[in-house]
Formats: sequence, structure tokens, C-alpha cells
Amino acid sequence: MFALTAVQYCYQQQPVLNIADWQGEAGSQWLVIGASGSGKTTLLHLMAGLLRPQQGTIVIQHQALNPLNERQRDQFRAKHLGMVLQRLHLVKPLTVFDNLRLAQQLAGLKPDRKRIEQVLTQLNLTQWQHALPATLSQGQAQRVAIARAVLHRPQLILADEPTASLDDAHCQQVVQLLQSQAAEYGATLVIATHDARLKAVFPQQWSLEGAA
Repeated sequence: MFALTAVQYCYQQQPVLNIADWQGEAGSQWLVIGASGSGKTTLLHLMAGLLRPQQGTIVIQHQALNPLNERQRDQFRAKHLGMVLQRLHLVKPLTVFDNLRLAQQLAGLKPDRKRIEQVLTQLNLTQWQHALPATLSQGQAQRVAIARAVLHRPQLILADEPTASLDDAHCQQVVQLLQSQAAEYGATLVIATHDARLKAVFPQQWSLEGAA
């Protein structure tokens, strides 16, 4: 499903990532672990096509990202990937429902009310569909971000520190939601984190310690 080969990336000539070989099968669930500054966010941005590797190749869903131009990468990302970022980037003036509808439009999809209602139900968000982001708890807002990520049934879900600021109960809930949503759609899941609580939950782990 994904393969990274001889991937290198530097910021201001300082090595951030140096990955010789890393591959994951379709439907696999990975935990990428590393301390702050180890390159976790950079790795996810490379896999999402938000950044280009300075050396090496990245293949997602049989598509090499390197040859794609910016517009093609945007189109590929919208069709095949779902992302949960550290900053949730919910549009404050829009309701939960309208945030999800906007996500469909930005992905180039026709508005699909039934699909939005289905995802809201799955993530126990129906009662907050008309709420504004500012009125949501942190856990509720995180679930909205997950709903947005899985709305178009992506083949790859990338989550950047999704539990960093959550207590134990909400941490467990968010991880279970990500895992169950990925399993339902047969999606590959990659979570990047320094949260040690997740290590016991993921048998497949990739460490970035010393990778740069």
C-alpha cells in the first residue's frame, strides 16, 4: 500500500529524515514513534504529498508521488488520503455538518448528505451536527476531525499526534475510533506520536529515533 525507499529530507541543510526502506500493506495499522523534532510531522507530510522528498521515492496506492506536480498531488490526496492534523483546522463560522460538507466540496465531491449523516452517526456526533466548533469539547472536536478524515473512505489515514493533549479516557476513545474507522474501510492507518500510551495498542511500530 505504501513504500518509502531511500527517502531523505533536510531543513536548511540539516537532516530531518533518512529512511532506507519502510513498507506497509493495505489495511495495516502503524504507530510511528519518536521524540519531538524527530521528523514525525515531516514524514506524514511527505506521505501526503504536501512535501517532496529531496532524495528517494514514495509510493502510495501504487502511485509514485515524486513525478506528480502540485495539482496532481492535491487531487491524489483528496481522493485517496484522510488526514488528522495536530491543529484540527475546523472552520469556526461553520457548523459541524457544514464543515463536513465543505470537506466534500474541497475534495471535488458532490455534497452527499446521507454520507455525512452516516459518519456523524458512526462517531456519535449527530446531536452536535448543528453546533459551532467553539462550543465543542476537545474530544468532540477531535471526533469531528476524524469524521472529516474518513468522509470519503480513504485508502490511507494519516494522524499526527491525535492524542497528545488528551487524558487517558479520551486517548483510548480516539485511538479506538481511528482503528475501527480504518478497519471498516480497509484503510491503512499511520499514527505519528510521542505518546507512550499507544505503544501497547499497535503491534506494528516504526521508530524515527536515530533515523535522521
